[in-house]
Order: sequence, then C-alpha cells, then structure tokens
Amino acid sequence: MSSTNIKHLAIYSTLGLLAACGGGGGDGGGSTPPPPQQPSGLSLDSSNQKAAASAGAQAALAGSMAVNSATGNPSGTQQVASTEGALALSATTTALRKTIQATTSDATQTNACASGGTQVFRWSDTNDSSTIDAGDTITLIYSQCVVDGQLTDGQIVLAIQQMQSNSAVLNATYTNYVTGSEAGATRLNGTVNLTTNGSLVSGAPNPDVCNASTNTATFDQITSEQLASNGTVIRTTTLKAGHINSTIGVDCSRALNVSETANGTWTGLSGTLTINTPTSILSGPDGIPYAGSYTVAADRGKVQIGFNNGGNVILQLDANGDGTYETSTNLSWADLGIQ
Repeated sequence: MSSTNIKHLAIYSTLGLLAACGGGGGDGGGSTPPPPQQPSGLSLDSSNQKAAASAGAQAALAGSMAVNSATGNPSGTQQVASTEGALALSATTTALRKTIQATTSDATQTNACASGGTQVFRWSDTNDSSTIDAGDTITLIYSQCVVDGQLTDGQIVLAIQQMQSNSAVLNATYTNYVTGSEAGATRLNGTVNLTTNGSLVSGAPNPDVCNASTNTATFDQITSEQLASNGTVIRTTTLKAGHINSTIGVDCSRALNVSETANGTWTGLSGTLTINTPTSILSGPDGIPYAGSYTVAADRGKVQIGFNNGGNVILQLDANGDGTYETSTNLSWADLGIQ
C-alpha cells in the first residue's frame, strides 16, 4: 500500500540586507538567507485531508470496539469489522451472561465455537456470595474462536467494581485480544474503565439483538494493531486520554461520542491526531453513520467529517487553523477506507 508524502508548510525568515557604500567603488556586501526551516509535527492540507479523515474514523472505531467487547454488543456490519475489527463479542458474551446465571461460583465453562476454536468463561467469586458483585473477576479466553465468520482470539478480564440488576462499573483489560474476519482483524492491548447501564446482566443470547444500554468508557492508553489476513501488522495506533460515550438501542442503532488522542502511522500520514465529535455520530443497525460529525486535528490544520443519509460524507478542511473551513468535498463512507 503506497503512501503519499505529507506537504509541509514552510516557515521563512526574512533577513535585512545592509548595503555598505565605500570610497573607491567598493561594492555593497550581503548575506545569503539560510534554507527554510521545516516545522515539526503534522500539518493537514488538501493533499492528506482524506487520509486524516480515514485515520480518525479508524481510531474512533478502535476505541468504541473496546466498549462493545466489554458489554457484549455486536457493533455493526462486517463492512466495519473487516477493516478495524469493530465487530466485537456478540453471541459469545451474551452466552456468558446465561452461563453465569446457571453456574456456581468459581466456575469455568469451556465451549466449542460454532465454526471452530473454543471459548472459556471463568468466574471468580472472591467473596463467596454466589452472585456477581464488587471484587469478582470474569475472564474470557478465546482460542481461534469462529462464530458467523468472525474470529475472536486472546483474553479479556473484567474486574467488577459495582454490579446491580441493570448496571455495572468495571475495568476491562485486553491482552492480545483479536477480533475480525478473514479479510483482516484488530488486536487490542490495554485497559478500559467502563460504566454501563443495561448490559452484561440482561438480554437474550442472540447475536442480532443488542442490549439497550448507555456506556461510558475512559482509558489512559490502548494499543490497536490492524492485521492483514495473514496476520501481518499493517498499522499500529496508540489511543490516549480517551473518553467514549455510546448509547445502543435494542435494534443495534447507536449514538457515539468520542474524545481521544491517536498516535500512529496511517496510509498517507504519520503523527498525532486529536479526535472529537462535535455532534453525536448516529448509525443504524447496519453500522453505517447517517448523521453527526467528528473532527480530526493535527499540529496545524483540522478536518471535519459530517454524515448524511445513504452513507454520504462531507469533508471540510481548515488548513490554517483559523476556525474557518476553506474547502468542502463530498465523499462516501467507503471512500474513507472503512470497508
């Protein structure tokens, strides 16, 4: 996959030239200006605005993927999943809820996945209450587990801080957690602090039915690696200072708000980006946004990406960072590389 060079804005220094006039026809002397100094950091302009929009979408999906994984909600279509592995646990984690309800404390359940591999559910009841509550841990271990064409591998540990009938506060730690399909996948490492209302404790074990819930997640640092079909790492993104709020309907419609910093190398640019959602990103059961917007800011310049019905995308560029968008370009969701 080829990369385009980033166009930098040059900063020039103007030097005053002093001409010395002397007797006997002496010529004036001058100094040669030094070469232009290249600014440090990343600049956004017309040459990389699309790359920045795509990187911001991919980074936002990687962060929201962690929320979906911990709460057991499917996260959209395979269009999204194939690029950034955003399709998280679905039938597996809903099955976990049912398994926990039927098992005793410190139980370990090992199940075969529908199309190969295994899934292990381990519940450690630290206070012997026979009920999931504060202090308990739930460990999910996947070994090449394939369900409905989606691969899951690695481990998630859920450390319960609070648990009620329809809400929970927990930490979710990902260790080499991989989810995706044959076309590509994403590997997560890191910890998310999650408050969820309506997930983990209710719902039927049906991968097509979401649990109506509101989820708020924060994290200090998560590493997201995009993997090719052969397992090669295509891109590594480090997400920092993240705050994600996701409202999910029973039909899997979503409202997503994201605030995070992403550091990595994407197709067409490399550096640090700050991603925010001025208006909530709304998507239907197919996972494709139909309303809302997000911004991607670099050291210099910012792009805003707005969504309309039908997967239409409006990309606006503020190259000089003065708060005014100079250009506007019409794109599609597929143009951002989220396929």
